[in-house]
Amino acid sequence: TAPELAECLAATCKAEARRTEWEALPVTPGFSFGPIRVKRAKSVRIPAVGTLGPGVTVMDMPSLRLDNLATLTLAGDATTGTGTVIIRVHGRLRLGRPAKIALDPEGVLTPRQVIWVVDGLVTMNSFDTVAGTVFANNTINIGLGSTIDGAVIGSSRITTGKQVTVTHSAFVG
Repeated sequence: TAPELAECLAATCKAEARRTEWEALPVTPGFSFGPIRVKRAKSVRIPAVGTLGPGVTVMDMPSLRLDNLATLTLAGDATTGTGTVIIRVHGRLRLGRPAKIALDPEGVLTPRQVIWVVDGLVTMNSFDTVAGTVFANNTINIGLGSTIDGAVIGSSRITTGKQVTVTHSAFVG
């Protein structure tokens, strides 16, 4: 096999092992939610200490949907530091157009700290924005002009519209 193919297979295996590891982590108390639908704006404050110790927070939800023009803001505080925020969506992650999953501009969280682990279909429509790395076990559809401030890693198909931006920030974890 070609060296490039071998490197790609090794990276795929590592990504899959990491996703499996994250799916098995215990949920931070108080951060197991039902299905979430954001109609306009919603903020979630991320605690600095989860069940895994300082700086690690694990959130769980069956599905996440943002309506058109909706914004979900994730906020940390001075004690969140450089920890990891793992957000597990067991079903579908769907954003209307243009919707935004953002970080509090006055907080300390950075996109490299946020990891989305999605079992279901990921649908981003035109001009959507997601802060963090997206790992998906299903198809990822990214619409025209959308931005992912992180990486996109899928074990199935990834489709994109024109002018999609993926910053591919290194992530913690």
